[in-house]
Amino acid sequence: MNEFRGGPSRFITSGVTTTSWLFAGLIPGIFLLRFLILTFYAVPEHDDFCFSYMNLQHGFAETIAIFYKTISGRILPLFLMQVPAGMSDASGIDFFMCYVATLVALEAAFVACFLFLAYRLWPRASMPQLICFGAAFAATLVGTAPIVREMLYWLPGVACYMVPGTVFLLIFAELVRSVEETDNITRLATTMLAVGCLIASLSNEFTAIWLIGLISGSLAVRRILGVPVQVREHAIMAGVTLVGAILVWLAPGNSARMGQLPGAGNIGHSITDGLVYSLSNLARFVGDPAILAWLLFVVIFTAAQPAPTNVSRRTRTLLAMLVTAFSLACGYLTYVAHEYATGLRLVPRAQNETAVLLLFGLTMTAVLLTRAHYDLLRRLVPRGQHSFGTSSVPLLLAAILVLPIYNSKTWKMVQSEQKYLHTFWLESMQRHIYLTLLDQKNVAIPKHSVAPTIIMGGDITDDPTRLPNDCLARFYGKRTLIAAPGAAAK
Repeated sequence: MNEFRGGPSRFITSGVTTTSWLFAGLIPGIFLLRFLILTFYAVPEHDDFCFSYMNLQHGFAETIAIFYKTISGRILPLFLMQVPAGMSDASGIDFFMCYVATLVALEAAFVACFLFLAYRLWPRASMPQLICFGAAFAATLVGTAPIVREMLYWLPGVACYMVPGTVFLLIFAELVRSVEETDNITRLATTMLAVGCLIASLSNEFTAIWLIGLISGSLAVRRILGVPVQVREHAIMAGVTLVGAILVWLAPGNSARMGQLPGAGNIGHSITDGLVYSLSNLARFVGDPAILAWLLFVVIFTAAQPAPTNVSRRTRTLLAMLVTAFSLACGYLTYVAHEYATGLRLVPRAQNETAVLLLFGLTMTAVLLTRAHYDLLRRLVPRGQHSFGTSSVPLLLAAILVLPIYNSKTWKMVQSEQKYLHTFWLESMQRHIYLTLLDQKNVAIPKHSVAPTIIMGGDITDDPTRLPNDCLARFYGKRTLIAAPGAAAK
């Protein structure tokens, strides 16, 4: 009979704890759902029409070749930005619907990556705990985004920066985890990491530099700590990264683009101004209440997990310091590289990728330090009603996160611009239908009457030769297209 003693109460306690974790995940989950719903208001803009027109005229491969020679070597984004047009052409579904479907698919992939990240960091955590962490990480990232429109709702921004940023996050986490746990990188893991390195390095000019630094650092730290170095596995990842980087860096379009930017190429100014600008943005990022709340969330969440493997406190503390230093160095390097290449300060859509890097760097640092002092933290909270193993922990985590994310700048933006979203979408659809059905070749259309910046980046102008007018005209088969306040779509 002893084997049944306490059985019912144990299952009741487990059920209550599971419900508490699901409730804690519901808090950031509702936040994320609100932003997912906004995706259905998103419409193609600017470059979207350029890539879509080229795809319909030349197909995927030739369009990539043309832009590779004239604009940019970012091969993977050049492909992804054609997907809505290719999907529409193949299926007959409206282009605007395919655009939204592409964004939703990428957003779902990001959430899946964050859940997988949680699993790799805490493989013994329950599914409700993983959901809670993944949703909270995503919500914190969205809530603190430098520009949420280009993080979620504008395909060129998503393809060029969020895709490589998320992939880099997974590679970063896996290499740090393998060093912490003194694990060998398996053949399957090497293959997957190499694929990730190729994806990330083909997406923009600076992520490959992050990867090369990360792979080199992993080798060095493994040797210092006596972990199996696995030179072959690291060489495969580095080789694939270099292949992707060379393809991007040597694109003829890069020189053509730099030639149009007179401020590019000043390395001294890039180093000094990049430092000033990156430090000011870093101070804002770290000082955001949502970031501070998130780090407290991570510490408590990690302390609530089963005891970590027996790794020395010194090793975990050293890794935490290196993760922080590496994240800061990569972030600064991005500011310098962008200003050198363009003569302009790092644009917000590229800052989105550095935000992914910094948020994960701070998260991994908090995880490592918490594990290093796990026994001390557990002793600080006595066993009983409020111990780490009870249902009060997820409720505490929900309370910590709820105010910062629902008081974040992106949430406030949604609340303030909500009343304009429906009007913007209706006007966009009216414009789309009008331009699709109209036979006239020289067209004047009105500007939008509202401008919700959370999903809108700009509007047509009175110059038919420049973006976005020229690409809009070509996509809809018009000779010229201009803004005319007095014109009305019929």
